[in-house]
Amino acid sequence: MGEFNGFANDLLLSLKRFSIQSSSGISPDDIPDIVSDTIGNRLGAINCYPGIPGYGCCQTAHFVSLSSKAFIGTKRGHLDFFSAIEKIVQHMQGSCQGKTYTAILFADSWNSSAVDKWRDNLRQIAKDAHIEMYYTNGDTITEMPL
Repeated sequence: MGEFNGFANDLLLSLKRFSIQSSSGISPDDIPDIVSDTIGNRLGAINCYPGIPGYGCCQTAHFVSLSSKAFIGTKRGHLDFFSAIEKIVQHMQGSCQGKTYTAILFADSWNSSAVDKWRDNLRQIAKDAHIEMYYTNGDTITEMPL
């Protein structure tokens, strides 16, 4: 079981609560606040995708991919799964290489082709950093392997 399994379960509960409170669904702009509120002060400053550009590199980065109508309702602009994986690679092997040491992906859809396409990059990143990927079907959390 991954180190961030508890966080993934807490995030699922936070997303469910927020989507119930918001009649039109979760906006991409809501994601950083939901992640921050879920974490509290446990990790200090974090990067979050989708999020606010130009925040700088933090030790931990969270990537949230939502596509389920149960979460997003009619809101557009969320990261699809492929884009989320691509953002992990860009962040961890790009401008934040050697600065961000943990990447956590939370997704409500899974695309094996995206993981296959970026698998070599993800494994290379995992040599120097910690990556965990979680999938939810809306009720449970499953940690997915690289």
